[in-house]
Amino acid sequence: MNPLIIIDMQSEYEITESKPLLNNIIKHIQRAIKRKNPVIIVELRDMGLTKPEIMNALSGYSNYETVIKDKEDGSKEIQNILLKRWDIQKCLVNVCGIFSDDCIAYTVRGLIDKGFSVNVIEEACASSQNDHESAMWSLNKLRKCQVVHQGPAYRNGPIYKY
Repeated sequence: MNPLIIIDMQSEYEITESKPLLNNIIKHIQRAIKRKNPVIIVELRDMGLTKPEIMNALSGYSNYETVIKDKEDGSKEIQNILLKRWDIQKCLVNVCGIFSDDCIAYTVRGLIDKGFSVNVIEEACASSQNDHESAMWSLNKLRKCQVVHQGPAYRNGPIYKY
């Protein structure tokens, strides 16, 4: 079981308006549903709700949870829900969402510190171009973390906004 973690895809952030980014995340949601993998939506408190397109992709799927975090690193909340809902202590997780250099990076490092292995799905992540490329390079150097390019969506390159 390899949970899909979607970080900060909330309407308050302009970057979430990127159609290619949304489409890539939805493709990974569909892949997780097909494989019956858990999906965890991570939201930063007071920044609005997750994009309706993402929630619509999860419609009818009961194997997902939403967690609220108070800071950049959502690893504690993810670890808690994995244990509470699915009795998962450690596993390989797939991560996507926004702010590759901030919330994704902090959460990935937190998950690794808690014993998880992490795949960061590059085509389903976004930040400014320089910040994104730098973050992907740094994350790929971490032990127990791999930046991956899955499926045909990556052929058009990673998604950047602003």
